[in-house]
Amino acid sequence: MQMIVSGRHKDVQIDAKGSVTEVEDELSINSLPAAVKDGLQAKAGMGKLIRVESLIKHNQLVAYEGQVIARERDGRSRLDRRECPCLTTSEALDM
Repeated sequence: MQMIVSGRHKDVQIDAKGSVTEVEDELSINSLPAAVKDGLQAKAGMGKLIRVESLIKHNQLVAYEGQVIARERDGRSRLDRRECPCLTTSEALDM
């Protein structure tokens, strides 16, 4: 199920029993812990990080995903999704 909450995208997956199994929650890039932001920027390379989501499965933060706009050699832009499992759940919660 896709929705917009307070102007931010949120995707929720619910199983047949009605339990929430996965949540992708859009975050402000500036609200990210420094280690997460640095990890996503490193994965983005020369691309520009334009959107970030936290990925929660079974109530556990497992990764952050970033949408990146990258320039191709021919000058065209390409939108790409990069995942950064750069922190364990305990590291992320400690920040």
